[in-house]
Amino acid sequence: MTTIYEIPVLRVAEPLGTYGASEPPAEPPAAQLIVDLRERRVSYRGRAIPTRPPNNLQRQPLLALAVLAERAGEVLTMAEVAEGMFKLGGLRKRPVAPDAKDLRYKLQRPFKRALAGTDLEAEVAYLFETMPGLGLRLNLGGPAQVIASR
Repeated sequence: MTTIYEIPVLRVAEPLGTYGASEPPAEPPAAQLIVDLRERRVSYRGRAIPTRPPNNLQRQPLLALAVLAERAGEVLTMAEVAEGMFKLGGLRKRPVAPDAKDLRYKLQRPFKRALAGTDLEAEVAYLFETMPGLGLRLNLGGPAQVIASR
């Protein structure tokens, strides 16, 4: 009498895609906003936003942008933004929570200058939104990528 052993199938090692599919698996969407703190570079939909004078994003608004980009679409209080800036930037002392309207202006101005005359110019007005009494929100239609300095 012969014994037939059943061999277990290891499903963990198999690829996620289906075999014989006519289309390759979908790529994740490209980041619409890239904030690179290591190189101090920002790009929005493939267009560079200046981080060096003139008409540039200064250091603290750049850190605030990185905090907002990590939680795009969410309303962040100014205390949450200040705490995130401290964690991301390695600042010597904890920053004071900025005024939402002032921070919005400091973020929006370099975007407006860099995207003037392009098809993205109209989007800038809605990119940063001040929520009265609540905080600030970054409105992106897609994903954002933040590259930390450490």
